[in-house]
Amino acid sequence: MTRMLVTTMLAAGLLSSCNDPSVAFQPVYRSGDRLVASAAPMDPQMHGNVIHVLRYYQVNFREEANGAILIPRSLANDLDTLWNYTTKAQDEEWLREHPVGGVP
Repeated sequence: MTRMLVTTMLAAGLLSSCNDPSVAFQPVYRSGDRLVASAAPMDPQMHGNVIHVLRYYQVNFREEANGAILIPRSLANDLDTLWNYTTKAQDEEWLREHPVGGVP
């Protein structure tokens, strides 16, 4: 009985850690009435701006050695939020008025 309980708890822990794997951030743009994720590489400024926005909103992300910004899959599936983040990453005024960890 104890062995079965321990095995079940270990399996549950492994499954929960796999529930929301990380995927690469893709900027989201409006195309007509639709929101579309872009697979095109981000230029260095956009890359830094996206990191600024993610830090501001305290999104759990990590940056790979190749520069990919990895975010939780659940966030990657939320095109409205990603469009909002993409739009803010392109808005110099928003970035200036919303510093990470401080006052403008």
